[in-house]
Amino acid sequence: MAWPGWGARAIASGVSALAGAGAGLVTDAASRRPTLPWIAGFAVLVLLMAGSQIWLTLVDGRSPPDRRVRAGGVVVGGSSRAAIVTDVAGIRQVPGAPAGGQSVIGSGAVLVEKVSAGEIRTRVRDVEER
Repeated sequence: MAWPGWGARAIASGVSALAGAGAGLVTDAASRRPTLPWIAGFAVLVLLMAGSQIWLTLVDGRSPPDRRVRAGGVVVGGSSRAAIVTDVAGIRQVPGAPAGGQSVIGSGAVLVEKVSAGEIRTRVRDVEER
């Protein structure tokens, strides 16, 4: 059975949350009686939280999967606030099968990975794709 793609991120998020809770407890104990072990424990927990958050940020910045975008197709890798308008007419294609791991974004299609706050209008006329 393969490890799910979200599994490592879930573990890193859990580690960060537990380290944050632990850091709160250690901060309380260290402020009552500041000794070297409490201060060292606090530093380790802070480094653990920072490291897991840096790792999560790097994982989220990975390159998107391979995509074939057909005529007039739009892919926004993040969020969009602007209006997106596509107008496609008279396209004749023989695209072939996508290679392994590729997805196909059709003619005039719009894909916004995160949040779209703007208007999206598409118009596709006389398009024949085989």
